[in-house]
Amino acid sequence: MADIFISYRRDDSPAYARLLHEKLSEAFPASVVFLDLKRIDAGDKWADTLQHHLDASEVMLVVIGRGWIDATDSAGARRLDQADDVVRWEVAQFLDTGRRVIPVLVDGAVLPDAAALPDELARLPGHQAVSLSHLKFDADMQNLIACLGGWHGTAGFLAWTEARTGLGKKSVAVVLALSIVLLSLMWVKAFDLYGLDTRTTSLIQSIGDALNEVALSDALLIVAIRPEASEQLGLDPKRRKQYAELIDIASRQGARSVAFDLTLTKPGPFDEALKGAIRGARARGTQVVFGFDALRDGEEWTLPWLAETGAAVGLTCVGQRLDKASYATLALVAKGRTYGSFPLYAALRPTAIEHLARDSLELTYRDSQGSERWQDFSLMEAIGRNDADCPARSEGSRVARSMIRLSHRERLRDPSRRLTLESALAGTPSGMPQFDGKVILVGATHSLDLLQTRMDATASRFGFEFQADAINALLTGNTVRPLGFLPQWLASVILIGLTLLWRLARFGRQRRWEFLVLPALCLLVFAASVALYAAFGLLVDGLYYLVAPLITWWVFTAMERRSHNAAA
Repeated sequence: MADIFISYRRDDSPAYARLLHEKLSEAFPASVVFLDLKRIDAGDKWADTLQHHLDASEVMLVVIGRGWIDATDSAGARRLDQADDVVRWEVAQFLDTGRRVIPVLVDGAVLPDAAALPDELARLPGHQAVSLSHLKFDADMQNLIACLGGWHGTAGFLAWTEARTGLGKKSVAVVLALSIVLLSLMWVKAFDLYGLDTRTTSLIQSIGDALNEVALSDALLIVAIRPEASEQLGLDPKRRKQYAELIDIASRQGARSVAFDLTLTKPGPFDEALKGAIRGARARGTQVVFGFDALRDGEEWTLPWLAETGAAVGLTCVGQRLDKASYATLALVAKGRTYGSFPLYAALRPTAIEHLARDSLELTYRDSQGSERWQDFSLMEAIGRNDADCPARSEGSRVARSMIRLSHRERLRDPSRRLTLESALAGTPSGMPQFDGKVILVGATHSLDLLQTRMDATASRFGFEFQADAINALLTGNTVRPLGFLPQWLASVILIGLTLLWRLARFGRQRRWEFLVLPALCLLVFAASVALYAAFGLLVDGLYYLVAPLITWWVFTAMERRSHNAAA
């Protein structure tokens, strides 16, 4: 179906032209049919508007009444003989370009002879004409509509109508079939088998994080340890004297917690000082946290006296998917026991983990006042094989993971939020953040602890900087919420239905820009996915929403082609 330009004389057949426009607009979208009275507004440059629609149209209907050829101006001169006659100009342009011209004879008019027309219009009688008569107007209009729709005669028009109705019935079956197929793909996570699912969500999150960076909590303060040249394989145990001093200073200023993204497994010369600092901090209400990454006999592999002095020990393993850290760990379930993560203890300071529900994706814990609290997470990941980088994540264990918003690493390195260990021990200078009410994250800028996230082109983010975003998500409640399985499937079914409705409405009426509709729809769906994530922290699996209209479009195109061939 191509755009239709209606050419007529206002003092010859204006009523027929308007009626023709109305009937064609009922059969085809109104935007396809051009009539000057309907599409040229006051103030428009009418010549430019006519030229635009002439260029855009593929079919011209030349409405010819009894007075079309002999119409004269006020001086009695025939208009068709004048070079500035609008009708002559319109028809001549179409004849010159070789596009389709259909003379429409109304009110009993006949097609003029070539000899009676100007040279520019002499080819007009060579085009097959159609007639619109008063007695057979409805049948004549059906024939014209069928002709414009690519069918031949009234029988063709009726076949086109029957085919469209048949496609409408088949569309219901198509929606059901595609919905079941999509449900199956989503249930078995077919695209995730090749990492496509994860890559799509990672792309959505990357764009969303760049467009609307997550807010960082004012309570979060970072202290960075810069390793010496002699500490390339790990920090010197002698630094525990500095840890003790930092804990003492921070707790005396009223810090909420001091969390060391470090694992202590071997005794050191200043352990007694560290024990005393931890006990003093606990007495002042400050939580002290250290990390672990392996289990021995069901217990966290770390110095046993840490728990005895009141320090919390949390799992520090980040865990990776497709070599890019995308999920923070909330808790680990191994051998019937639940272990809290490093960010969990640093931000929420639980005294006990009561329950981890995989069905409701909810962790229940008790706070320092003994009250029961809840924390949502995004997914429960089953570990299928031992993790060499994180021995605690052994085969058969489960990990509660949370999708988090990532900030640009340079924001975590801003001097207003980050101190060096030396400057923190020297006392917070004027203009620098104080420790009162802060969650202090301590980590080492060690080359062995670099990782790559979706926000980084290379492995250039330190592990404790990722932990900072995980802690920030818990402090701000800014954890990403994935859309549930059923809502995602229902939304995909709606997309399938909308795509079918569009194709059914456009059946037999392809336009020159129709091929852009599907890419535009896919782009719109992807943009909506990014907007939901950036604005509301709601993550939808964009890949399924892209696949749904693509498959639907392809299936309906095949159905339409088959129906067209059968009707032709």
